[in-house]
Amino acid sequence: MTDAFANFASNIVAAMIGGFMALAGVLVTHGLDRKRAHEEQEEIARRFLLALVDELDTVWKSYQEDIGGDVEALKDGDYLT
Repeated sequence: MTDAFANFASNIVAAMIGGFMALAGVLVTHGLDRKRAHEEQEEIARRFLLALVDELDTVWKSYQEDIGGDVEALKDGDYLT
């Protein structure tokens, strides 16, 4: 009977250790996945901001080349015609 109890206790301890190790693996994997997802979102936001800066730069250059000089040459109270 003692051998059976020792065997049973050994199996329970081994199962608990295995379960805790599996849980630890899941938690580590989940943490790494969340970190990777956060980094991907930051990269998307960074690329969006860079694209926005490029678009604003293009619009500003176009404005300066086209009508910007005329607008700046206007005196206070004058209208662009």
